[in-house]
Amino acid sequence: MCLNKIVFNGLFRVNRQNQINVPYRSYKHPVIVNEEILRAVSDYLIKANIQILNGDFEEALQNAKKGASIYFDPPYAPVTSDKQRFVGYTLDGFNAKEQQRLYRAFNDLT
Repeated sequence: MCLNKIVFNGLFRVNRQNQINVPYRSYKHPVIVNEEILRAVSDYLIKANIQILNGDFEEALQNAKKGASIYFDPPYAPVTSDKQRFVGYTLDGFNAKEQQRLYRAFNDLT
């Protein structure tokens, strides 16, 4: 959460050395955590039995129940064959094969 508040546009991505490569904002005194709001959101998530998962989407879907709300947030698929286009936030990236795997998983839900 700290990175979201101090880097450009709240973006997270890494380079080939698996190091964060997003420029920092030029804040003198960034508000990183609003404790009251953070606790209120935490209480709500607990009371509503909402789970936020971070990991492979197929693993997360294994326990999804009918009627569940599911949010996927993959990198955009490149619209050109330009190899320099940004397609992932992690060292492994999210290539066309991953986009197709997500597409199939999404279709299986509908």
